Amino acid sequence: MRRKATAIAMLLGYCRAAVKALCLPAARPYSMLVHWRHGKAGGHDWFPSEMRQAELLSVAETLGLDGRAITFTNAQRGGGADAEAVEALQFVHGLPDPDAATAVAARCVCVRALHHVWAHGQDYADCGARASTAIAADDDRVARMGDGSWCARVRHFGAGGGGKYGRAMRSPPHREEHAVLAHFAPLLTRVPGPISLSAPAHTLYVMSGDFDVGEGAAAGALLTRQLGAGFDFNPYALDRRAFLSTTTMDHEVSFVMANHAQVRAGDAVLDPFAGSGGLLLAAAALGAGVTVGIETDARLRYHQLAANFEQARVVPLTALVHGDMASAEAQAAALRANGGAPFDAVLTDPPYGKRANEARALTPQAAGLDAITALLRLSAASGVLRVGGRVVCFAPTTADCGDVAPHLPSHAALRLESAARQPLSSALARWLLTYVKERDAASGEDVLPPPAIALTAREEGGAPALGLVRGLADRVPAAAAAAVAPVSAG
Repeated sequence: MRRKATAIAMLLGYCRAAVKALCLPAARPYSMLVHWRHGKAGGHDWFPSEMRQAELLSVAETLGLDGRAITFTNAQRGGGADAEAVEALQFVHGLPDPDAATAVAARCVCVRALHHVWAHGQDYADCGARASTAIAADDDRVARMGDGSWCARVRHFGAGGGGKYGRAMRSPPHREEHAVLAHFAPLLTRVPGPISLSAPAHTLYVMSGDFDVGEGAAAGALLTRQLGAGFDFNPYALDRRAFLSTTTMDHEVSFVMANHAQVRAGDAVLDPFAGSGGLLLAAAALGAGVTVGIETDARLRYHQLAANFEQARVVPLTALVHGDMASAEAQAAALRANGGAPFDAVLTDPPYGKRANEARALTPQAAGLDAITALLRLSAASGVLRVGGRVVCFAPTTADCGDVAPHLPSHAALRLESAARQPLSSALARWLLTYVKERDAASGEDVLPPPAIALTAREEGGAPALGLVRGLADRVPAAAAAAVAPVSAG
C-alpha cells in the first residue's frame, strides 16, 4: 500500500511538472500591448522609452485614470545592442478596460497602435487552440466587435538586420498567411461581421516572435485585436502652417509636451517664451480654451501666430503679450487676458539654441541666472499658475548627461515629477521636465541654485562646451555665464 501511494505521488508530481513545462500563463484580463511610434534623430530614437511611457501615464491621468496603477514590461525578449528595438513593443498593465485604453492611445503621440491581447501560445497551433478555448468560455471580446467589418493579419516581429529588430513589421506571403490563419479558424468563424480587407472596422493580428509573457515564460505567437492608433498630428504638421520661425518647435514634440502638461478641455495655458506659438497651438488642439503667449521679439505679431490657429480650426489664440516674461507688466497683461485667473499650465521652450534671435535672449530684468530659474520663479508666484497646475519645458544637456536633476535649479513650491531624456545627436540631448505646483511661493521664498554644476567640458571650436544648458551662457547676463563656468578639462 505504501509503495502504491508513493507511485501515485510520483505520477502526480510528473504530471504537475509536465503541465508547468508545457503551459504558458493565461493572458491577463484586458492585457494591452502597445506598439510605440519611432523616429530618428542623430542615429537615436526621437522618442526614447521614458518619454513614451511618461506621455501615456500623463494622458491616462488627464482622462481620470490612476497613473500609479499602470506599469510596462517589454513584450520582446532580448536586450543589449537591441534594447531600443526590443522596447518598441511593450505590455501595458493597469488600464481598466479596452474602452479606456483606446481613449488613452488616441491622444498619445508616441503610440503607433494599441492592441488588446486575446491569447498567446508557444506557436501558431497552440495560440489558436488557446484562443478558441478562451473565447468559448467568454466571448465578450468578440461581442465587443459587434457586427462591424473585420480582417485578420499576420505580422512577424524579430531580428531583421540593420538594427530593425521588432521595428519593421514584416508580412509573410499570402499563401503562408492563409496557412497561419487556418490555426485560428475555429475562432474566426465566431466573428459575426463581414470581412473587409480594404477598410475594416476591426483588425485582428496574429503576431509571431520571441515574446516574454511574464513569470519567465516565453511565447512564440500572440493573438490581438488592434483597439486604435495614436494621435493623428498630421493636420498640424509644420509644412502645413501659414507661419513659422527659426525656433518653431517640432509639431510631434509640441503635442508630447502638451500631453505632459495634462491639458484639458477649457484649460488656460501660458507660454512665457511664445515664439511662433507652436506649443500654444498644440494646447488649443487638445482643448485649451485660453492660450496666452509672452514674447520679447516685437517682430512676432499676433496676426502671424493667429493664422496658424485659424488654419488648424482650433480655438483662436487669446493674446500675445510683448515684453519680458519676468516683468510685472507682462505678467499682469497675461493674467488680464485670462480674466485675472491663474493659468492651468505653463508650457514653454526656453531660448537656449544658437538659432534663437538675440531679441529673445533674457535681459537683466529677467533677474535670473537662466531661463529655467526665471520660469520656476514665475510659475511658483502666487496667482500665475494654479496649485496643482503643471510646468513643462526643456533643458538642454550634452548627450552623456545621465541625470539632469542635480544640475537644475529648484523651488520648494514646485515638485519635479518627471525628467525624460531626448537625444538630439551624438553630442547633444535635452530633457523634458515636468513640474507640479504644490503650493504658492511663500513671502521671500525664491528659486534655489542647482545642488551641483558638474558640467562636461569638451573642446568645441577651441572653446570648452558646457554640458547643462549648452548655449544659454551665450545668451544670458554675465552673472549667468559665470554661474555655469565649465569644469577644467585638466
